[in-house]
Amino acid sequence: MKMISFTHEMRAMVMTLLCVVPICASAFEFRYEGKALEDGATVTIYAAEDSWGFGEMECATNPSTNPKNGLIVASTDLGKKSGTASIAITSKTFTANMVQWCMGGECLPMNVKTAADKTFSLDADGICQVQFDATGITTEGVLDAQLTVTIGIERKTVNIRFVNGNAEEPFWWGYFTDQDAKNNPLVLGSGSATTYDMAIGVPAGHPIAGTGTVKAVRFWLGNDLSAISSDVTLWISSSLPEYVSNADYTQKIPKSALKKGLNEIELTTPYCINNAQCYIGYTFSISDAAYLIKVGGKEVPNSWFYRVAGKAWLDSYGEGLGKLALQVLLDGVVLRNNSVTPSDFGTNYALKGSQVEVPVDIINLGKETIHSIAYTITTNGNVSAEKTYQMADLDFNTTTTVYLPFDADSDTRKYDKLLTITKVNDVPNEATVQTATGLLITISRKPVATPVVEEFTGTWCGWCPLGYDGMEYASKTFGDKVVLIAAHSSDPMETSDYHPIAYMVSGYPSSFINRAFDAYPAASTLEYYLNECLEENTIAEIAATACWANEGQTAVRIDTDTRFVYSEDAGQYGIAFVLVEDGMKGTGSSWAQANNLSGNASYAMSNPFWYSSPAKVTGVEFNHVAVAAWNIKNGVNGSIPTAFTAEAPITYSYTADISSNALIQDKTKLKAVALLIDRTTGDIVNAAQCAINDYTTGIGDITSEADSTPVARFSVDGRQLSAPQKGLNIIKTADGRTLKVLVK
Repeated sequence: MKMISFTHEMRAMVMTLLCVVPICASAFEFRYEGKALEDGATVTIYAAEDSWGFGEMECATNPSTNPKNGLIVASTDLGKKSGTASIAITSKTFTANMVQWCMGGECLPMNVKTAADKTFSLDADGICQVQFDATGITTEGVLDAQLTVTIGIERKTVNIRFVNGNAEEPFWWGYFTDQDAKNNPLVLGSGSATTYDMAIGVPAGHPIAGTGTVKAVRFWLGNDLSAISSDVTLWISSSLPEYVSNADYTQKIPKSALKKGLNEIELTTPYCINNAQCYIGYTFSISDAAYLIKVGGKEVPNSWFYRVAGKAWLDSYGEGLGKLALQVLLDGVVLRNNSVTPSDFGTNYALKGSQVEVPVDIINLGKETIHSIAYTITTNGNVSAEKTYQMADLDFNTTTTVYLPFDADSDTRKYDKLLTITKVNDVPNEATVQTATGLLITISRKPVATPVVEEFTGTWCGWCPLGYDGMEYASKTFGDKVVLIAAHSSDPMETSDYHPIAYMVSGYPSSFINRAFDAYPAASTLEYYLNECLEENTIAEIAATACWANEGQTAVRIDTDTRFVYSEDAGQYGIAFVLVEDGMKGTGSSWAQANNLSGNASYAMSNPFWYSSPAKVTGVEFNHVAVAAWNIKNGVNGSIPTAFTAEAPITYSYTADISSNALIQDKTKLKAVALLIDRTTGDIVNAAQCAINDYTTGIGDITSEADSTPVARFSVDGRQLSAPQKGLNIIKTADGRTLKVLVK
């Protein structure tokens, strides 16, 4: 005998055929509050104080006063006496002391289980009560469950939703907002075939998404769809996956279904976040150069993680490119009304006896538009008086920067600051995270800042002429107010001394400004960042002098004088040293600069030389080239002590050996650079640059001018002075000596 196995789908097909006959009728139905429910309907129940008088919050499908008026299974075929049932908790974002499920007189605890099965019996009237309840609810949120009942060959489901708080209707959420989408987002991509992995992160307990269930995902794409060579994989994972196929949830989207701009994809199975950490993203491959990844708005943490060609995952935060254009449709979210969370605000500086406005990013996590906030500042356990800050309207899920006044402390030192947003719109702040931390350094004066541009370039790089012009423009515009360093890669001017920094770059050409900003080195971009950095406060000034250490010019002695404008007991600073050379050139194909600007009308006015030059340009003289460096990442150990006092001189002498350096072409065109580096952040605090003096007139150790007769006086950068200048002075004496002198 041939056995036939009926799948669920086959049974449904058979039932459909049988029910063509008029006498066919449903065997049972779900009822709630006396009304029949459609198959797949949702019953929503809001938490209320329990009927036992203990003051606990509870939700129940059956009220104790009249259980048959709650959720029941009612048979319309009295010949059927029993059935089977299964329940699955699909979402649980509130905490309850007890969750249980009862049918047919048997109760099962569900606090730990997320699914259970049972057999139940109908009473004489063909009815079975469904008791599914949660008692002792202690947090706001949602519990979703799906109950499936089978009687005979008929199966039906009902969705049960418990809500403690006011659950919102499903809404689109993402770090990338609808306003960002309207503001002409950037479109990024690759110049060759590769695979993209893009994602956003949802930290555990996220105040918006944490209690939600993801029902759909939408993302924006650029116009180059023809280059997509694979289907798109949507995925959700508890961690950034090494292999996307191992993500907790995956769903394929045919490439033929993709559209330019906005793509909205409904999940085949909703994903409950359950206040756990997760990452939500998409993956696809391209067969040719394409620009498809849309990003925009002001970057915030967790707003964009990316991986290209299967390499390591990278966090874009700090790169200044914005947020990934991706949102999710959230259901079951309970929002607070007035809720603001601030972000950590880094290191700030205030002149002694003054006040400084500290920029702090805040996000509105509540339903109400924000008009004002109140805050306190805690220093060494002392809480300031509450202050109110009036602000422009800030809507839900929107971030802005507020500038909050902080008073300088009485001592020129570094202080930890705790900012607490206490009120929103004159009522208590409801956010789960109300605090942010940062540093405020009280300084004795404002030192002159010398910003540093480290450009990363190569003769093979077709777009690097833009960086070449940018560096030349910066040199002409700012002169000795800035330090310019061109770090070459994979060409005759490459030095391995710069590899610890070059390996950190985002591409070629690119540049670091004080290692705090990753900037495209075009002229306008460099000008913007350098003007900003020249106005910023810093915590130290540094001066440098250099001379040949021997007659053979195989070593350079570099002397530095550093003065911090605050006191520190456990500082982490160091000085790195670099030699740069101007006018470098050579013959052969490896010295010819690749030139993608050749004949490109877009650059006819802004870069006329490169526009009118061939695709390979010979005879180029390269300036600011890093030909040697020492401890370029963190600075030389011992160059700055861990403890220092405001305004006290810190002197250091370093002898840089270049006896085996084969890169240097012309020693008369060398300059010495000293970089003061904050080892905790990796940023460059300040810098100094100087020419290299002859050995025969070399400058000795720092001394006093009391026993000498000065005939000429110079600054460390070579300017003749008419009078002593505070800091390091170079003096020529009547007896022919050249001395370094500290003037206080």
